Amino acid sequence: YAKNDQICHCPSDSRKNVDTCFAYNHTAGGQDIDQIGEDATQMIIFVDASDHTIMMDMEVAPESAGGKLADRHNQGLNVAFVDGHVKWQQAEQVKPSMFDPAWMP
Repeated sequence: YAKNDQICHCPSDSRKNVDTCFAYNHTAGGQDIDQIGEDATQMIIFVDASDHTIMMDMEVAPESAGGKLADRHNQGLNVAFVDGHVKWQQAEQVKPSMFDPAWMP
């Protein structure tokens, strides 16, 4: 679909030779937005990260705390939600339940 793989690389990411700078929410993959329902406004589909997927609740933490969230934008990260809206958030504001409602603290 995309003709240029630079779409997968954040200009603010200083790492070289990486496939992507964003993580995909494995839990949301393959679900119809109607199945997700009202959670579509709160469920994350993509986020700035150090790896291409987030598959466990313990990965939802800043890199500095051993997680995969990459706060490379003014000590925050860009978050894309299932319903299509995108916003900047501090890594500490991103909770595991935003990837999978079953990952409640």
